[in-house]
Amino acid sequence: MKVAVVVDSAVEVPPHVSSRVFKVPIYVELGGERFKDGERTLEWLFETIKSKNVFPKTSQPTPLDFERMYRYLLMDEKFEQVVSIHLSSNLSGTYQSAVMASKKFEGKIHIVDSENAGFAPGILVCRVFQLLEEGYSLDDVLKDLEELKRKVKTIIVLKNVEFLIRGGRLTGLKALVGSVLRISPVILVKEGVLEALKNVRGMKKAFEFIINWVKRNVDYDFSVIVAHIESRENARMFMERLLESLSPKESYLLDVESLTLASHLGPGVGLFVYPSCVRLEV
Repeated sequence: MKVAVVVDSAVEVPPHVSSRVFKVPIYVELGGERFKDGERTLEWLFETIKSKNVFPKTSQPTPLDFERMYRYLLMDEKFEQVVSIHLSSNLSGTYQSAVMASKKFEGKIHIVDSENAGFAPGILVCRVFQLLEEGYSLDDVLKDLEELKRKVKTIIVLKNVEFLIRGGRLTGLKALVGSVLRISPVILVKEGVLEALKNVRGMKKAFEFIINWVKRNVDYDFSVIVAHIESRENARMFMERLLESLSPKESYLLDVESLTLASHLGPGVGLFVYPSCVRLEV
């Protein structure tokens, strides 16, 4: 069976499979310009924010955007089925746009709410390819994804909370308000929403907290992705410390490219922990 995988642009896909994935972009507005995520670079985004003292806004793809993608993939029998994996429905209406579009295709589109963002849904993407190549049925793949997405852990440490405040993403993070720009918040993505874990001063303290949190809360053999937004040196430092303290089966240091994620989070480092049975290089 020929199965296509679709994501939105808040989903970061590991480079090993990026050429095999079809992406529907989220819209970004900055400094009077409106464009699709992917049409500008992160460097341009942060330079514009700094030079014009403006902050970006994002808007979800429309159902028509998804319909056009699904129709393209299914026409002329390019693919028989589509698995469409998306940013948490609690963080964006993108998932709902995909659901609305899927209703026109008679059960050929399978929408997955990742209940996460960044490389976490990208890990689900890799799992789809892995299981299909191992001969599993699509039904079995979809069941596996529902189990896997509850095991993947996403923890983020941000330089500050300015972007969260500007983007209106402080829901559930009220504990962060008060210290505002003087702290580096450690945030867990839990059941699709952002949950404040700790307020710390400085990245090093945040990294130690995260490592200890993983030791207490991850009870399976795991691999990790360390990713960053405009924070590569901090990400490298975190990876070194993580490998000293933990024993992941595989480890990857990756760059975030999504303007959507950068628009809402700003500079920071993220850790994605996932079961070691999942292969990213498929």
